[in-house]
Amino acid sequence: MPGESLKERYGKETLVDVEAGERFRYVESVGVEMFKGSGLVDPQKEITREDIELIDQFHETVSPVNPDKPWRLDPADRDTARGEIADRSFFRNWNSAGGPREHIHLAIRAAEIIARELKANVKHSGEEKPEYASQAIEELNGLNPLLVSAAAALHDDGRLITHLQGNDKIRDTLLKKIGVRKDIMECSFDDGMVLTTPEDASMDTVVQNLTIKQIILKIADEFGRRSAADNTHTMSLAEYNTGSQEEWAARYLSRPESGRRTEQIPRDNMALFVRNTNRFFLVLKRYIEEVSTINIEYLVEKLEAELSPLLEVKS
Repeated sequence: MPGESLKERYGKETLVDVEAGERFRYVESVGVEMFKGSGLVDPQKEITREDIELIDQFHETVSPVNPDKPWRLDPADRDTARGEIADRSFFRNWNSAGGPREHIHLAIRAAEIIARELKANVKHSGEEKPEYASQAIEELNGLNPLLVSAAAALHDDGRLITHLQGNDKIRDTLLKKIGVRKDIMECSFDDGMVLTTPEDASMDTVVQNLTIKQIILKIADEFGRRSAADNTHTMSLAEYNTGSQEEWAARYLSRPESGRRTEQIPRDNMALFVRNTNRFFLVLKRYIEEVSTINIEYLVEKLEAELSPLLEVKS
């Protein structure tokens, strides 16, 4: 039940995953060494394509399928009854079509496309608009699209450790320890903050308090991925209906609980998460239209047109 302690829930005071801790420290050490002196850690430097390529080299080095240091290619035999975090994440498909690495590459490109389109189609200064939209336009005018691309490249780095819900908390801790600059990290936001918004609270207020960088990265993350319905195209708006979200939630909840604290809030609030995902995208649609002369439909179609030809067709 929500609010239960570990002792009440699993009969243990603490649950551990020693190997995941070792994995975290390894990824951290590689990141510190590889990013040293780059624009990824030095806020005085402009982010360039060389920085994006450096992130790709980092991912290649710490890849779970790197034969020199593989990480949980298959589900581990772990059990909360033994005092273990029962994380059964596995990573054998990391480089596969539709796998995590493909999504990262698509999200990188998606972030740049979205930033470019919004910058080119902002509403003119003379047009009446709400204060949050004016602030977003001011931020857009000075935005280097590659900054958000760098954030997109790093946005799933919690998955270098685990696929469990809540891995964004692990990502934030990892990137902070590596020394990734603040303006890159600020492109991400706590999904839990949005998705646990009470149903009687305003989702408009929540979204309006996000920055345009966070909005861009969120769209890139959601739509810079292969469609589950059609493997030759990227994600469409039609796939973000209540039915598909409920199906995903049911599959996730059918898996055994892991005992990892960062997973517990989304697991305990999954029904609210599903409802709020749909609320969020309705508000996001209005946000884009207040800031620019284009809409979310145009952006998603643009992503599909530019990204789908890059997809390796599954056999």
